[in-house]
Amino acid sequence: MSIAFILNQTLQHCDLPPHTRVLDYLRRQALTAAKPGCQEGDCSACGVLLGHVDGTGQLVYQHLNSCLLPLAALHGKHLLTVEGLSDGPTPLQQALIDNGGIQCGYCTPGFVIALTAHLLNSPTLDEASLKTALDGNLCRCTGYAGILRAGAAVHGLRPQLPADPAQRLPALIAAGILPAYLQQITTQLAQLPPATASASDGPLLAGGTDLLLRQPPWQTTALAQIDPSLDTLAWQDGQIVIGAACSVAELASSPLLAAHLPALPQILQHVASSAIRQRATVGGNLVNASPIADLAVLLLALDAQLTLRSAQGERSLPLAQFYRGYKQLDLLPGETLATIRFAPPAGQLHFEKVAHRDYLDIASVNSALLLQRDGQDIIRARFAAGGVAPMPLRLPAVEQALQGAALTPAHALQVAELAAAQVTPISDIRGSARYKRLLLRQQLLAALLALLPELNPEAVMELL
Repeated sequence: MSIAFILNQTLQHCDLPPHTRVLDYLRRQALTAAKPGCQEGDCSACGVLLGHVDGTGQLVYQHLNSCLLPLAALHGKHLLTVEGLSDGPTPLQQALIDNGGIQCGYCTPGFVIALTAHLLNSPTLDEASLKTALDGNLCRCTGYAGILRAGAAVHGLRPQLPADPAQRLPALIAAGILPAYLQQITTQLAQLPPATASASDGPLLAGGTDLLLRQPPWQTTALAQIDPSLDTLAWQDGQIVIGAACSVAELASSPLLAAHLPALPQILQHVASSAIRQRATVGGNLVNASPIADLAVLLLALDAQLTLRSAQGERSLPLAQFYRGYKQLDLLPGETLATIRFAPPAGQLHFEKVAHRDYLDIASVNSALLLQRDGQDIIRARFAAGGVAPMPLRLPAVEQALQGAALTPAHALQVAELAAAQVTPISDIRGSARYKRLLLRQQLLAALLALLPELNPEAVMELL
């Protein structure tokens, strides 16, 4: 497979293996602004912008980690690095200099890329959106006060920037933050040859945010080239249907999901980081079969159903039956996950996650609670947890204990203790088994207090 793309201002035809990491490719080209930091998506020192023309004809850029980006993902697109922004400091780079946002400088190119993506894509330009844009970027020297001051200073451009992110590219070019040659990129991309799927003996790749960390190297074909329908999100027959190749970022920005799950955009801010959410897919999160997969826990609480597809046809399977054990799936040879579907919940959804950091971290324990009520009575409950067993799991005994009556503080504590007794965590770097049971108990109590305003927190605390 020959990979054709534009790197800054230069057309590239590359015959390297499609699984080659973009970070490695850039450094072989003597483009060293993208830095090898953690090399697993945890620091964004290797950040780049990847542009493509969307269905409306607009040139859209994503902030991505080049250490988790395969060359195959570049075909037909524009790869923009810090070297391609300007020969000298842009206003954004100058703001970092003026506000003490640079110390050793190793992480600085990654922050420049993240801040540029923020100006391009954020619906609002305020402190909250700025912090979200930087949630995957780590600085080991100076802390973040100077970087945030620089971001706030750049927000001074706001009167000059259209409210619609789709219209911001020309304004950012006019402001000198982006180079003028970007005006020609859409035309140049249209001249590139279309992608062609090639045979592969390795696993299918959609986002690859976990797969690219594995050794030895493997070969891949981009999933979207095989079946573009898998990158969709739609309403069908009274259900929300999510294609397996739909990214986490697409979930977070979906008006359909926001209408039926108002809490979801805020919940998803605690899943990985902005850069990883652009690539990480729903199907990948499920098929990866991590015991602490955030989306698996959420979708278990939503009674999600899977559609599995093979040459022999399709079959439907509840997500709760998909996991058979640690990294074991009910997936037949030749089958792939096609879609995930669920009915809009009639009740309220609450998600809890405890990790060493608030953002960009893997959970010690995570959980999701869905409650449907008739007056004061709970008529339906769904509770799922991760990090407490070899696989994400539903806890039917807890659900049954919650259903059927109004909840008192004593009953709430009793159910929380039941949850802790139902699980079999192991002791590892994320905490002891005893600690994880305690976390699950406390998470369920926190969820009940959040969803049941009449439940007296002081009364619950007195019983602990």
